[in-house]
Amino acid sequence: MGPPPAARARTLRDSTVEVWPEASHAINGEYPERLAERVHAFLDGVENRQG
Repeated sequence: MGPPPAARARTLRDSTVEVWPEASHAINGEYPERLAERVHAFLDGVENRQG
């Protein structure tokens, strides 16, 4: 068995990893506003890096 998924994800170059221990696999229904904020922030960062 290898390292946990979050540990593997942290090895990716230019990645962001967040662990929400209180969330289940239905995270989009449990935390829609918080998730939308994180997605928008991520996309804004991508747009800024691309110019």
